[in-house]
Amino acid sequence: MALVIKGSSSGQITVDVPSASGTNTLTLPAKTGNIDIQGSAFKAYLGSNQSISADTHTKVQFNTEDFDTGSEYDNSSNYRFTPTTGGYYMLNTQLFTDSGSARTIIRFRKNGSEISNYDLTASTINCISTSTLVNANGTGDYFEVFVQFVGSGKTLASGQTNTFFSGHFVRGT
Repeated sequence: MALVIKGSSSGQITVDVPSASGTNTLTLPAKTGNIDIQGSAFKAYLGSNQSISADTHTKVQFNTEDFDTGSEYDNSSNYRFTPTTGGYYMLNTQLFTDSGSARTIIRFRKNGSEISNYDLTASTINCISTSTLVNANGTGDYFEVFVQFVGSGKTLASGQTNTFFSGHFVRGT
């Protein structure tokens, strides 16, 4: 059995699978450049506890990488994800604190501007997670996580399963 790829002057490429009943045609969209079917993924976490002062918007310093398939997460200075493939990405974060007795606001920022926030007031919750779907241009957009504790400062707990930031490519634009 062989796989045959043939093109026509219209720019259409048809993949035929021999010895199969019916029509087996895959038609690719008319598009210049690359059609991205894979993108990067990363997960970074706090390698040591981070103290957050009360009533301040503070960038979470996810300083240890679990994995970074595209070398697009900066875990040493800016603590940000800068994807180099344009498209849609699912971003996730989880924050684990020393206590749950304050209003907590988690903000995703794109290029320094807020694009999503999660605002929770609870007295018994130490672990908060949220996610957002974002579009990146692949040529410089970057994403960060900020947190604010209203009324009292807190400490974010370190560890791979406690406080982390992750993301993965969903599809091209």
